[in-house]
Amino acid sequence: MARSNNSFIKKQKADKKSKIRKEKLQKKVEKTKSSTSNDIDSMIAYVDEYGNIVDERPEPVVVKKSITFNKKVVSEPKKVTTETKNATESTNNNNINNNN
Repeated sequence: MARSNNSFIKKQKADKKSKIRKEKLQKKVEKTKSSTSNDIDSMIAYVDEYGNIVDERPEPVVVKKSITFNKKVVSEPKKVTTETKNATESTNNNNINNNN
């Protein structure tokens, strides 16, 4: 008698799956071999002194300028205490009452 058709179909499915696995593995190997380096240095771009984007790190330009500062005296404003604040408020209130 002939073999059942069911076992033949199972064998075909198994062969198809193994073929697909081999192709995936081959693609994976090819991809890892041909891929560019994915390290961080290959992803960084630099801007040179003229504003152009370049791949290489530009040489640092050292410009020394002598800066002269005029000496100015800066003082803090006088702090208003609560006593003087209350005194000014009371005089302001008296002035408003006198104007009415």
